[in-house]
Amino acid sequence: MKTSLVSSLIFLIPYISFSQTLENKISGKVADPSQQPIPGASIILTNIQEHSLNNGISDTTGNFTFQHLKDGRYLLQATFFGYGTYISDTIQLYRNIHQRINIVLIPKAQQLNEVSVTSDPSVIEIKPDRITFNVSKSPTATGMNIIELLQRTPGVSVGKDDAVSINGKGKAKIYINNKLINLSEQELTTLLRGMNSDNIESIDVIKNPSAKYDAAGGAGIINITLKRGKKEGWNASLTTGVNIGQTPKSNQSAAVSFAKKQLQFSGSYNINSGKYFDRQKFDRYQANQSFQQQADGTDKKTYQNIQASLNYQITPKTNLGTAFQGNLGNGRYKLLSETDIGSGGHNTPDSLLLSASDQTYNRKNFLYNLNITQRISDGHNISGDISYGKYNASSNSQLTNKYVTNNNQPLASYFFKSDAPMTVDIYSAKIDYSGNMKNGKLEGGAQWNKVKSNSAFHTTNQMAGQKIDSSSTNVKYNESIYAGYINYNFNIGKKVNVIAGIRGELTNTELDYVSTAHRENNANTYNYFQLFPNFTFTYNVTDENILTLAYNRRIDRPAYHNMNPFEEKVDELISERGNPFLKPQYVNNIELGYILNQHLSVGLGYTTTSNLIIEFMDTVQRNKAFLTHINLPKQQAVNLNINGSFDILPFWTLTCNISGGYISYHASFRENNQVRQYGAFFQTNLQQSFRISETIRAEINGWYASPKIDGTWKNLSAGAFDIGIQKDILKKKGNIKVALVDVANTQKWRANNLNEILTFNIDSKKESRQLRLYFTYRIGGKPVETKSRNAGTQGATNRLKL
Repeated sequence: MKTSLVSSLIFLIPYISFSQTLENKISGKVADPSQQPIPGASIILTNIQEHSLNNGISDTTGNFTFQHLKDGRYLLQATFFGYGTYISDTIQLYRNIHQRINIVLIPKAQQLNEVSVTSDPSVIEIKPDRITFNVSKSPTATGMNIIELLQRTPGVSVGKDDAVSINGKGKAKIYINNKLINLSEQELTTLLRGMNSDNIESIDVIKNPSAKYDAAGGAGIINITLKRGKKEGWNASLTTGVNIGQTPKSNQSAAVSFAKKQLQFSGSYNINSGKYFDRQKFDRYQANQSFQQQADGTDKKTYQNIQASLNYQITPKTNLGTAFQGNLGNGRYKLLSETDIGSGGHNTPDSLLLSASDQTYNRKNFLYNLNITQRISDGHNISGDISYGKYNASSNSQLTNKYVTNNNQPLASYFFKSDAPMTVDIYSAKIDYSGNMKNGKLEGGAQWNKVKSNSAFHTTNQMAGQKIDSSSTNVKYNESIYAGYINYNFNIGKKVNVIAGIRGELTNTELDYVSTAHRENNANTYNYFQLFPNFTFTYNVTDENILTLAYNRRIDRPAYHNMNPFEEKVDELISERGNPFLKPQYVNNIELGYILNQHLSVGLGYTTTSNLIIEFMDTVQRNKAFLTHINLPKQQAVNLNINGSFDILPFWTLTCNISGGYISYHASFRENNQVRQYGAFFQTNLQQSFRISETIRAEINGWYASPKIDGTWKNLSAGAFDIGIQKDILKKKGNIKVALVDVANTQKWRANNLNEILTFNIDSKKESRQLRLYFTYRIGGKPVETKSRNAGTQGATNRLKL
């Protein structure tokens, strides 16, 4: 079946001769402020990816047209003697788009210094293949980290441990500037929480990525675009802000860029520091005993993020680029908890467990990238990319547990100490080709990823000041992924577009662990080859109404940390353990969609997941519980997604997202323990933008998530709303943003455990309500666009949990 699928795809390509030329088009009119046409204006259209130019001149009525354009990103520039220069924002063309741009040139005599007239995209944009959240246009987005931004992005939800999902279907993979962020779930959260929204340009939610993307990410991918230098010469921006919650938190960032002819450079640095508070409540009933726990945590931390990229156009056909990303983090987390322990359903506890943990942690992550792009001929390009990543993490924990009677008489005391260092090396290389082929565009490429991970977990146990035992567990994990893909994008007539692709990935893994505690020395190898087909059919009913049908198969590999056989204690009675025998889960998605008047999109989808990876709460002895991960045979889900963007009044734009569906699980994984869960869910995001004046914009943003089944857990309802305002000052070189986030202080995570072994309820509340004050000042000149690269480290470190 797999062989025949590949053969059919390859056999199909030469016979698409009946399809026609791509019909993307940009047209418009050049006029002065009184709407009088300007004939003879010079117009330049630049393809950003290929650095190719199209030149034109407005006709006697001021009109111009560029036809037969390929999919991609473009910049439009218009000039005329005696007038200022017009430069557009980035124009995205895809699948027979006709983009009309009306240009107004301002006489230089009327300009105050230098005025750049650009289009003003909405905060939320709906496109056939994605939803775009223009963060830089949102006042309420000020001072947020990316995790908080994603919580407010249409179609995206953030659950336990900051796991990010799309339309409730499953976890999404995170890209930054089209580069997959190869970090573990925990380390990825650390990175995203350390990045400031004032450095973010936009967020794209892509439900059906093509075969060119890594196959990982069952629900799709989320691409975060950072602000880049868009002006000639030297440019800089400085942002300073404070988040005021229980205590103030400091956020500072700086960005610099330089663009001159063939050379483009951009770099940024941001630092976040402060003290963060959280409160957690756990109610557990196990073996006729009740455990009611409340824990208060304080996390004092500092995160730094450094990014730099350099691109040099060696020749008109050759571009060389390099990029660097560094993330530094350190902190100290203290947790104090009290657990009331009762038996036989008594209201009065028999005893109490008093716990105090103190953990210090450090993280250093660096990524280096070198890439080259060569234009072979018009419409044909080849690129190469090599990357190396080095990740180091360490944590040291001390945990004191004291059992006392309900009248505070000591019973027993335990002391637990752990040391957990980890290093990871990631190597990647890839080559990609794209070119026009008869009536469409052909893409193909190959990629290699290798991961070498070494981690250890050293522990010491004491009772009443006397050493009981000590143990050491060492884990080595090696993974190699060899991938290749082919993708073809073509038109059938003027109304139908087809994208068909397939990706093959050969994965070889080996996990070796040695434990002195259990005298174990085990190895677990897993080698497999899988094909991941991808298909998208688009029919343009009219210029503004589009029908789509999409299918893809994707994979989610287990996080490395979830396979490490360590036992990390929360306290004496609750811990977390890895499962070295976890297998990948496979996801099949199919969705039928319709876009109405480019303002409303509706999608109906069906998803099946095999070898579903879930969190599972298990028991040991009579009074202890631990969290681990297991595979369930299958999950099925039906999803309905509605996105709309409407101009209620000229100054008032309303954007809404509603995602709902039905999920079912059915599995038997232990004697007398069945998982039969099913239920409906929905989530909604409502965003209202108000343009009060030329320099003032306001916004109200709210979201709500209904109860939802997630494996053996039921997440309870959650929601929040924010308000914010932004004002441009200093001739628009600076702006002030003020926002109140989680106004009603309702944002929290609550869940109930549904398996038959024990009852476990969680209520977790972080310090979410904050007043945020930010000031940004920019120094800049003439806008240009810098080039972003898709680095080759695709898929590996996204599963590290350092």
